[in-house]
Amino acid sequence: MLDLGFSRGVSAVDEDFVSADRCATCHAEEHAAWSTSRHAISHSNDIYTRGLIDEPLAFCVRCHSPLREQVDEVLANETWYRQQHERFRGLATAERAPEPMADEGITCVVCHKRDGEILATSDSGRSPHRIRVEPEFGTAALCGNCHEFEMFAVRPDGLHFTGELMQSTFTEWQRWGGKKQCADCHMPDGAHTFRGAHDREWLQQSIEVRHRRGRLRIRSVGVGHEHPTGDLFRHMTVEVDSGTGFEDIYRIGRTFEVVHEADTVIKKLSGNTSLIPGEWRDIPLPDDAIRWRIRYHYGSEYDEFRAILPTDDLMVTLAEGDVSR
Repeated sequence: MLDLGFSRGVSAVDEDFVSADRCATCHAEEHAAWSTSRHAISHSNDIYTRGLIDEPLAFCVRCHSPLREQVDEVLANETWYRQQHERFRGLATAERAPEPMADEGITCVVCHKRDGEILATSDSGRSPHRIRVEPEFGTAALCGNCHEFEMFAVRPDGLHFTGELMQSTFTEWQRWGGKKQCADCHMPDGAHTFRGAHDREWLQQSIEVRHRRGRLRIRSVGVGHEHPTGDLFRHMTVEVDSGTGFEDIYRIGRTFEVVHEADTVIKKLSGNTSLIPGEWRDIPLPDDAIRWRIRYHYGSEYDEFRAILPTDDLMVTLAEGDVSR
């Protein structure tokens, strides 16, 4: 992969913070698209904030707001994050200092600036910046730096990676993808929208469902990696209503088991039912099923059980219908 100093959570990106607002002066279209993206709220979205409260780890901060000044800004509030956990309810005393740099998330310079140069795939010769041409900059070689990393264990002597992939999107793309690069789908025509699973209209178009003879046939559509991908908690459920409300009958995604190893606890992959590009998945329906639906979940079952975040933030219905025999 293209080496631009990304550490997969081990250390901050060694570049000075520059606000995206400065870039907007000349790059208004790109800034407008980025500002609607998940990159722009990688630190400030509710799902991540809740996760950081549960586990206020520098490892996570260095990916979601990776520049060194962003990381320092968030870690200065570590006590506040810890005290927001429900076990400290009513006991919190720390105040949260503003985090304006971190709140820009994956801002322009995270990808585009290194050592005083602006990275690009070509140089027209008309830019006011010093341009460093990186032919692989617009390829999966860049995206894989952040969208694939290992599980970790926090031990007394520091952070240890376990060899088990927490996110494996780059490897999945290598295994199942075609000739398209990540940007072909996630940045159509170069748009800095970085669309993905949180683009719910696009997500609903990512599966095809056929109902026939008491079963559902499901496949992913236009997805160049496994589906779902990314965060280890993401999954889909096939649910049926037999007259008493919807119940899960099938889970699509990865599952992990908790393993006690040495002086820490780690997660290991125990199963994977994610959809593979080009393959249909047949799922039998119960004889008494009346309706079916498929829902995409952004968090874990535990997140939904706790109900700390609104249900609409944690899941979306991708397809549904009546059972006709």
